[in-house]
Amino acid sequence: MGVGEGAPPVVVGDPGSAGMAYISASLMEKAVSDAPELARRIRGSFTLWATDYRTGVTVSFEGSRVAITGTPDDSAWLTIEGEALVLARLAGGEHDLGALRRGKVRVRGLARHPLFGLRLRRLLAATQPPP
Repeated sequence: MGVGEGAPPVVVGDPGSAGMAYISASLMEKAVSDAPELARRIRGSFTLWATDYRTGVTVSFEGSRVAITGTPDDSAWLTIEGEALVLARLAGGEHDLGALRRGKVRVRGLARHPLFGLRLRRLLAATQPPP
């Protein structure tokens, strides 16, 4: 694993839920490599909670690095919860609005941190190839 030159490094501090932490790290490395300047401007954190496995990770954007811990953080700015496969698609840049409408994904904290949510969405969308 590794990010492109000039991109902030993605670091797994406490793997806790190791599988989810390392999968999240891989997806974040791709996003950070594709949009390093955007990744540097993001400050804040979000928790991904896989409801079907009752496990989660927290991703923190610190400017100089992206830190991932294998445990959920109640103080994260956003909490995104849903089934593991749906979360993986979202983290991979797919924007499945149908999953939101059907209640398969819930996002909490967006009203308090809309700019963070917008920047995070842009970062993840940068990983998608153009149509």
